[in-house]
Amino acid sequence: MLVTILDYLISQRLKHSMVIDHREVLKNITLEFYQMKNQFCFLYTEQGHELKLPVPSYPRIWVESLGWEATDHEEMKKCLKELDTKKPYSVYLLNDQGGRVYGFHEIG
Repeated sequence: MLVTILDYLISQRLKHSMVIDHREVLKNITLEFYQMKNQFCFLYTEQGHELKLPVPSYPRIWVESLGWEATDHEEMKKCLKELDTKKPYSVYLLNDQGGRVYGFHEIG
């Protein structure tokens, strides 16, 4: 699911802010590419930022504006299709306990 949202953000060149631990750490960024490696996701932005973020064992995605939780790629694709007309929106990666690990805020 994380790969699905990352691919979507990159292909659509959607601006957003990164939220880590409930704090907005980067504003108005556009993802350029990413790498998944050893339980981490490395994000690279067009603005020259590099982020190393942990990937939980069983990640879930929370789509705030829809009140939906995606637990697989198909659900995430449905969410993204629905969200195409609801910009801006926010998407958060949840850990096993349902807490927010990080998020993509104000997409669009």
